Amino acid sequence: MFEDHQRHIDDLNLVLEKYGRALYEHGKSYGKYAETLNAITSWKPAIRRMLQGAWDFGFAWNRHEPNLHHVAMPGPIALVILTTSMLWGWTRFAGVFALMWAGLLRPGELLSANRSDLLLPSDGDKTLPFGLLAIRDPKTRFSNARHQSAKLDMADMLKIIELFLSPLQSQQRLWPYSGSTLRSRFHAILQALQLPLDTVNGVRPLELASVRAGAATWIMQTTEKGDLLQRRGRWANRRMMDIYVQEVTALVYLKRVPEHTKNHVLMVADFFLQVLAKAELFIQARIPPSSWFKLFRE
Repeated sequence: MFEDHQRHIDDLNLVLEKYGRALYEHGKSYGKYAETLNAITSWKPAIRRMLQGAWDFGFAWNRHEPNLHHVAMPGPIALVILTTSMLWGWTRFAGVFALMWAGLLRPGELLSANRSDLLLPSDGDKTLPFGLLAIRDPKTRFSNARHQSAKLDMADMLKIIELFLSPLQSQQRLWPYSGSTLRSRFHAILQALQLPLDTVNGVRPLELASVRAGAATWIMQTTEKGDLLQRRGRWANRRMMDIYVQEVTALVYLKRVPEHTKNHVLMVADFFLQVLAKAELFIQARIPPSSWFKLFRE
């Protein structure tokens, strides 16, 4: 094949791509694949510019792996963010944040979703004990299943999703604003909670991508079932899943922030169930969210 490379270059690209897929599926590193391609081109320089197909797969692989691990969001902070958003009357934000946590969603998967992609228990006369979100153009569609969905079965999160997202019309976006608006509201809540927005004393800030890593870590801590988590997170292999599960980071995050910030976060988290129950009453009474902040203060 190498001696007559001009006639067999397509076959060579195909073989190398299959080799790369085998490495990926077995949890090997991208570096091993890249080193193989570089070794072949060093041995046969004439084919250096002919391995575009093999390198295209390598670039796709590299895009799927984060070059910087996102800080895993601790569970108490997720509860505090939901509590604060309900106190402020940010019901749509609370709904999509709960959806991201329960479904281990990437921000882009949320932004592209419509109400028609979301199946909730209330849509089936409550005969379905969980929810499902069909994911449009999943990130791993070229290396994993093309049609993917996120299962939603965390009771409190599912209740929030039902309260704030189920009334939407089928063609409405779950998040009708831009990604930057979602990020700015997320940062506004972090700022109100006095959580860092920049790296301070070695503590990196939380980002929207921290939600997926935090939820994955929480599921692993509570179930200790790696196969279950891999299915829920829609990862092609165990090594990719291990990148997101950061048990130590999630556990020590609150120890690294200032003491008064940690105490404030834990105090607000204790009110989560009370605030959720009151928000449910406000929805039933058809009280507009714009009035919630004043009502919660009374």
